[in-house]
Amino acid sequence: MKEDANDTLRTEGVEGLRRRQRRARKFEGDGDADNEAATNRRAPLHWHGEIDPMTSRPWLVKNLLPETGSGLLSGQWGTFKSFTAIDLVVSIMSGQPFINFPVKRRGGVLYIAVEGQQEITIRLQAAIEAKLGVDKDARMPFAWTDSCPRLLDKDAAKELAAIAKDAGEQMQVKFGLPLALIVIDTIGTAALYEKTGDENDSVIGFKLMKVLSALAKQANVFVLGLDHFGKAVETGTRGASSKEGDVDVVLALVGDRSIGGAIDNVKLCARKRRSGPSGEEFSLRTKVGWFAPSTSMSSAPNSTARTRPKATRRRNRRPGKEPSTAPSTKP
Repeated sequence: MKEDANDTLRTEGVEGLRRRQRRARKFEGDGDADNEAATNRRAPLHWHGEIDPMTSRPWLVKNLLPETGSGLLSGQWGTFKSFTAIDLVVSIMSGQPFINFPVKRRGGVLYIAVEGQQEITIRLQAAIEAKLGVDKDARMPFAWTDSCPRLLDKDAAKELAAIAKDAGEQMQVKFGLPLALIVIDTIGTAALYEKTGDENDSVIGFKLMKVLSALAKQANVFVLGLDHFGKAVETGTRGASSKEGDVDVVLALVGDRSIGGAIDNVKLCARKRRSGPSGEEFSLRTKVGWFAPSTSMSSAPNSTARTRPKATRRRNRRPGKEPSTAPSTKP
């Protein structure tokens, strides 16, 4: 039977009744605090019609890269991953289209070169001169560093965001542009896996991609990580499948490799896009300049790459007989 105040007064006296009242007030106060905390934790609701669908999807590169998010540029070795990344970099800095995709947010670029550091400046200059035709003394909103925290460390995103903040502030002062793109070349090297097999661990792959996502949100940029394909091209980016699953965009570079290592028929494929069709392909051409090869890309007919016929040599061609057609090497 439930005890009331009179029973407490009879059995415990006035002091007992006061103790009971204090306990009741404390319980009610705790309940109010719990209710308030639960209200604060409640997820905000968004209602249809509140957001204009035409402005709810801001782009860095329209129909290809969102303004804020993360992605991978993966490929076999020798398929011009760094050159393609720099071609994108020049488009972001200048506002010129990347392939046939218009740049919607022109801005500066932070390039984190964990490997191939000695090639960054020469490749960038070649791409700027080839794509923009500007004087070699012209300055662009581009900063690079070979310093990168281990991506699997606890505070990696925080440390990278601090580097991005510094770069962004200087770009505003020097060029009047925001930081728009961060490139990490390459993800595998920056991860510094501790032991064999870590790269194939889905939990580690998920953690690695979350660092890119967190950096993108903190710096309000798009973060593009360069990575390698595995032995089987069909499986895509090397390592855990969670890598490709946990980013917004996956761009893939594939080509036909000869036994000697030469690459032909290189294509850039939109392997994954959250906001567009996947599988679209674009042919890639290279042009050797005074500094280094630069890249240019064009949309393949019907978004389907065509394989060019291989050249056949004729050592003893008869007079008047035309040679076989070889793949064009003209830019």
